[in-house]
Amino acid sequence: MDGLTGGCTDEERASLTKWADKGTCRRFLTGQKWDAEAAMNKVKATLQWRKDFRPDLISADEVEPEGVTGKSFISGFDRRGQPLLYSIHRLDKTKTFDRYLRYCLFLLEKCLVVMPAGVERMTFLIDNGGLGVFNAPPVSFVTKFIGIAEAHYPQRLDTAIMLNPSWFVFGLFKVVSPYMDPVVRAKIHFSTVSPRGTSSANTNTSAGEPEKGTGGWTNIFQYIDESQLPLQFGGTSTFVYDHAVFWNAITKVQ
Repeated sequence: MDGLTGGCTDEERASLTKWADKGTCRRFLTGQKWDAEAAMNKVKATLQWRKDFRPDLISADEVEPEGVTGKSFISGFDRRGQPLLYSIHRLDKTKTFDRYLRYCLFLLEKCLVVMPAGVERMTFLIDNGGLGVFNAPPVSFVTKFIGIAEAHYPQRLDTAIMLNPSWFVFGLFKVVSPYMDPVVRAKIHFSTVSPRGTSSANTNTSAGEPEKGTGGWTNIFQYIDESQLPLQFGGTSTFVYDHAVFWNAITKVQ
């Protein structure tokens, strides 16, 4: 901690020491293919980033405007007991992408807290239905989030499933995929879903062919039991995003 730029207060030292536990060191080692020197450098860089950015102390009041539409939330667990983090792009109305980035990290940190004992990863569900040229997030935002997640949250992603991708999504993915670690790219799958009671191919390939190196088309129910998926995604969970209810719950997660 003494080598960090700007030094550390007692509060910062306690927070960073708690973060840098054996599990963290193991994940960084795994991410660097057990190259101890490379892993140590990554840990040092993340310690500095966490000291400066303080993702664990992002104020709920600061990022709440990004959550009002229900574009991103945590709900349920996959078949491995890993929390489900949702992102619904068509509900994104933001023009303040720096704040949106902080909201994404706010939820990511909450995911780490709600993980059951023995669980270290999460599943990320990205609903691309209705996403097009005029409402897609900037490539710069996407690549920045990917860069932070890969650099500072190694081995935290188990699976990412792109729901209802269109030709536009596949085109966008071609642009951002070169910025992704091949290991992370292989964790990305694609699936079509529709509201409970309507038909869905679930592995429909008519939208296009995923980029090489990804996990390709899949059936979402291989990863998530229907009881954990909201009705809008073909599950049986009656969860419907209510901002007041969700915000009251998420702000209690410490």
